[in-house]
Amino acid sequence: MYVNSRCLALRTIKYSDAKSIVSVWSDALGFITVSVSAGAGREARRRRALMMPMSVFEAVVDAKPGHEMVTLRDVRSVGVVAGMDGARTIVALFMADFFERVLRNCQPDVSLTAYVFNTAALLRSVSQAALANLHLFVIYRLTGVLGFEPDMSTWRAGACFDMRDGRWRLVPPSDGNRYIDSDRSEGLILLDRLNIRNIGRVRLSRDRRNELLDGLLEYYTIHHTPLTGLTSLEIVRTLF
Repeated sequence: MYVNSRCLALRTIKYSDAKSIVSVWSDALGFITVSVSAGAGREARRRRALMMPMSVFEAVVDAKPGHEMVTLRDVRSVGVVAGMDGARTIVALFMADFFERVLRNCQPDVSLTAYVFNTAALLRSVSQAALANLHLFVIYRLTGVLGFEPDMSTWRAGACFDMRDGRWRLVPPSDGNRYIDSDRSEGLILLDRLNIRNIGRVRLSRDRRNELLDGLLEYYTIHHTPLTGLTSLEIVRTLF
């Protein structure tokens, strides 16, 4: 079955001297894995350049029934420059790792696909100041697309955030549920108020930014999929 598709490149793993495996989000098929030549030829180099983490490209996907891995034909650029400066490259690596884990068990969906492609565009267009908070903004807003966003209507001053129920409580849960205390939970209020216009004006310390990131990753682990062991996590922690 041949399907024309717009694709977002995620994580690349070298499979052998001759082949690499690339995780891809396809607007037509959702999460797919693609076999790509690791050779030194001109076409192999061109394809690899188009499939850098968080790069968008178009291709004809050859998806054979019963085959877990697909192949691509007619891989072509959509005018999105693959190359980025050092800081954006690191954020792109982290976002690609994050999406690779989160999207693996998701079905193709118009809203979800629009969100991940929009993230790729934002990576290349936001200011350097906005870039520092972009990964937090993207991860937080994705909870709404996936359907487990925190219930902001339950927030009260002095309340703690119940991670399992996704709501604020004036008294910490007594049944062992994980929660964020009132001082730290106010960071979620800040994230909820972020938008693409003010994201570059919010100043956070490195410790506060990492604290928020840890909380978000734990929230995803509870509600969606385990996010331990992200390969680029420690790098993005030290970036800003």
